[in-house]
Parts: sequence; C-alpha cells; structure tokens
Amino acid sequence: HADYVQAALDRPMVSEPGTEYCYDSPGMHLLSAILQKTTGMTTLDFARQNLFGPLGIKEAIWESDPQGYSHGWGDLHLLPEDAAKIGFLWLHRGMWDGQQIVPEAWVLDSVKAHSKSVGPDYGYGYGWWVSMGDYYASGRADKKIRVMASLNTVVVTTGAGFDYPEIESWLTPILLQLKLRDKRPANP
Repeated sequence: HADYVQAALDRPMVSEPGTEYCYDSPGMHLLSAILQKTTGMTTLDFARQNLFGPLGIKEAIWESDPQGYSHGWGDLHLLPEDAAKIGFLWLHRGMWDGQQIVPEAWVLDSVKAHSKSVGPDYGYGYGWWVSMGDYYASGRADKKIRVMASLNTVVVTTGAGFDYPEIESWLTPILLQLKLRDKRPANP
C-alpha cells in the first residue's frame, strides 16, 4: 500500500476536482486504509464503535484485504433492516434517536453531486449516487439503500435479477399517492 500511496502522491492532477467523473474503487479502499492508520482500528471496528453501535447494528461483516484493511469499495454485509437504519440516519440528516451520530453538514455534503459529469440527471457524492434530491448507495446484485427524501422514504433491496428502475416506476407513484392522501401529523 505504501507504493500505491506514493505513486498517487507523485502523479499530477489530470483535471480539476468535480469536472470529470471516474468511479474509483481503489480510492475508496485507500480511504479505508487511511482511516485505519489514523484511528488505529479497522474501518469495521471504527464503524462498530461510531455508527453501528449507536444504530443498534449488531451483525456486520466487512471483508478485508491480506493486509487487514477493510474493503473500502464495498463487501460490507448488513441485514436489510440494518441497511435501512443507515438510510434512515441519512434521511434524518445524521440524527438518530435524538442524538447526532454523523454531523449534519457532512451528511448534506455527502449527498450533493460533486461530480456532475456522470449523467444528465444524476451525479456522485461521497459514496452516494445522487439524482433530483434523492440518493442511493449501490452494491453488487442490485443491493441498494435508496433514500427518497422527497417522499420521506427509505427503500432497501437485497435481491438480484430484478429491474430496479421498473420497481421504482410503480413504487414512486404509490408512495406519492400515499403522501398526498395522508395529511396527518407524523407519528414519532
């Protein structure tokens, strides 16, 4: 990893940040290694202490490389209800059960499109795909945490072999109808 880090530092910047898009799994893995070196604990242990613990997430598996660094690009295994907790945390701007778990400013910045050249209607934030005020984290085989902030809804999918846009094509109108019909105050 030291050679990879040095090579990255020696390389000149090709373009201004945010002007070009390149999905960067190695960069996310490097971030995981930096977090581990800085905190003295694996990214999984850091997440258990600072995120999973406060959210009540007890079962999490995060694969690591031969050097012991959690795979920053993915391979985090959560139960669907626990993945939904992360979506709920982001929907509520980092607040969980009256406690600010993640700083609100960072949550809001993480779901802004920092690279707008991904596509005409969407961009990429800090690990979140962003489109028209809604955002999602995407894993292998259509595993997603979809935060539909405009509908005050979190949708988690864990299956494979289905067409997620097709699900959204019928789910979104149903949720819109429910939102329009339900004018009662929120039930905490």
